Amino acid sequence: MSRLQNNIFTTVIQSCQLSKLPSNTEMYNALDFSDIVCVKLPPEMPRDMILTEILDMQTSKSIDFGDYVTRDENRPWIDIETKILDITAGQHIYRMTFQKEELKLSATCWFSYIIQDNNPEKPYIYMKRDEDSGDSGSSDVDN
Repeated sequence: MSRLQNNIFTTVIQSCQLSKLPSNTEMYNALDFSDIVCVKLPPEMPRDMILTEILDMQTSKSIDFGDYVTRDENRPWIDIETKILDITAGQHIYRMTFQKEELKLSATCWFSYIIQDNNPEKPYIYMKRDEDSGDSGSSDVDN
């Protein structure tokens, strides 16, 4: 899914509860993944909560998101520059934590995506015709 932002298409990823993550994980080609990812927040997430942490679940490290994340006031999405995300081939899972300071409330949601590489190690088995044997119907497998 994508969204037009400042005349640039951005990749849209749905965040959700951990139990719903498998059905909300989509696959993207590495070359088609945009420079900005729009993470749509769950409808039940209060819009006035402040993002306090993005945790990369693969490394268990908090991402220093500073100037790379923007959220328009009262909008149900967060824009994240992909330079702070892992865009190598494979599945990537992140946990976002939000807080509402004055009420000491916190909420968590997750987002995930799969990056497909354009150069898989072995996309298919090459077949060749055995021209020397005269058998036009046989083929060999090259490894």
